[in-house]
Amino acid sequence: MKIPAPSAETEAARLEALLAYRILDTPPEQAYDDLVELAAAVCYTPVAAIALVDDRRAWMKAKRGVDLVELPRDSALAAEALLHEDVFVVRDALADQRYHESSLVTAGFRFFAGMPLISPEGHALGTVCVLDTRPRELSPTQKDALRAIARQAMSQLELRRVSEAESRARFLFRALVEQLPGGVYIENLGASSGSYFSPQIERLTGHSAEEWASDDEFFSRVLHPEDRERVLRAFARAHKTMRPIQIEYRLIAKDGRVVWIQDNAAAARDDEGKALHFQGFMADVTVRRQNELELLDERGRLLERERAQNERLRSLDRLKDEFVALVSHELRTPLTSIRGYLELVLDDADQLAGEHREFLQIVDRNVDRLLHLVSDLLLVAQVDAGKLTFEWTEVDLVSLVGECVQAARPVAEVAGVELVFGATSARPIIADPSRIGQLLDNLISNAIKFTPAGGRVDVAVDSSGDGAVIEVRDTGYGIAAEDQTQLFERFFRTQSASDMAIAGTGLGLSIAKAIVDAHGGAISVESAKGTGTTFRVVLPLAPTPDVALVA
Repeated sequence: MKIPAPSAETEAARLEALLAYRILDTPPEQAYDDLVELAAAVCYTPVAAIALVDDRRAWMKAKRGVDLVELPRDSALAAEALLHEDVFVVRDALADQRYHESSLVTAGFRFFAGMPLISPEGHALGTVCVLDTRPRELSPTQKDALRAIARQAMSQLELRRVSEAESRARFLFRALVEQLPGGVYIENLGASSGSYFSPQIERLTGHSAEEWASDDEFFSRVLHPEDRERVLRAFARAHKTMRPIQIEYRLIAKDGRVVWIQDNAAAARDDEGKALHFQGFMADVTVRRQNELELLDERGRLLERERAQNERLRSLDRLKDEFVALVSHELRTPLTSIRGYLELVLDDADQLAGEHREFLQIVDRNVDRLLHLVSDLLLVAQVDAGKLTFEWTEVDLVSLVGECVQAARPVAEVAGVELVFGATSARPIIADPSRIGQLLDNLISNAIKFTPAGGRVDVAVDSSGDGAVIEVRDTGYGIAAEDQTQLFERFFRTQSASDMAIAGTGLGLSIAKAIVDAHGGAISVESAKGTGTTFRVVLPLAPTPDVALVA
């Protein structure tokens, strides 16, 4: 959060507080240098400093990786950091016109992060800052560390003011390191284990810092056997290339526990850029990894249940298809018999009473409906089983469509719907005429059923081009847009069909699509509520070899 620029009175009080510490222009001190080294190590930056800001400059009490002693206050980012209550970060100074005149930007720096040094009285005296020549970010852990270092730097200033001994300062520094959320370590170049570990390492693994630093092979021994080769190879590569490393691995704690560690390390360099050693930060991420593994296990169990459920559904689907085929077959035999006897009786209908003759005609119509339904169910079962058979022959499509239209005229006349057929000059196609007849019967009967009395159904055919096109257009009720995507699904019926009690099973269009697909063609629909419907079928003049083979 940015705070307003201080008033003249507030600035005067701040400068008075700063001068009271008698720190300006003093020689370097190990305690502050250690804090700067720690800031660079934790934040993985080549440059770090403790900058104190008076009325005209930002003066470096401690610094690492830079030769600057002071900067003009007006062009120092450390001075701007005083206007913030928390860590102030400039990810890329070149991306912000305000910082182009800064002395740090002129010196080649692009990244800056600073935490104000706040006195007990609330005065911002300076900053603990880290810099880099490339744009970057700080992680939440690094920001926490920078805050802790700033608190320790302020403690050092307080220590100076009350004239405590240097040993007390080192004690406070150690307390700061122990406040960090993980273990800090230093590793000599080319070594396979660290030479220094902060006390937190014992809290992480149960092994003391002295144990860790006592043996070059200690790290290898406590690594989980399954991770050992991978991790040692990765660190060896990092030492060889001097590139930062971010890696996760498991350690075996002293009590046998498995501890997941996130390890971030980078080479520390001197003012000339020469690598001095590797410095890193180890954090315990066991809880996070356990949660991730539990989530993966749960996903695996869900996938296994889903696979089992899918297999059960496939099995049920097969049983359903077998049941439909069996029932359809068993129904067709008695229905055919009933139909035969009805025809014999109706042949002598003149000898029957009018009422009995009417009853028998009703039975005859219902037998027709049942036979049609059974045929549809058998056809669906054949499609699902891949046993739909075709007899390919040359078909005069104009004649075939004309016959289907003629067969539908009695139904259209009863419904009060005008049925019109039109055709252009056409070439014959290779198709199964009985299947194409089923397709046309379904489309034409649907158009008549869904067109009110006084409406019109147009059937057109054209095979003069590269393919044959059949269109069935009606002036009926139309189909809502939300229903059109499901029209060709088995047993689907629109809400309007149900509301108007229009007879049907919802199989006709799915059968039509199966026939069109088997011929290598395509079927589509154009419609809107209340404006009628057009079904368009496009068939090749001859099926492709693959389609004919499948059929």
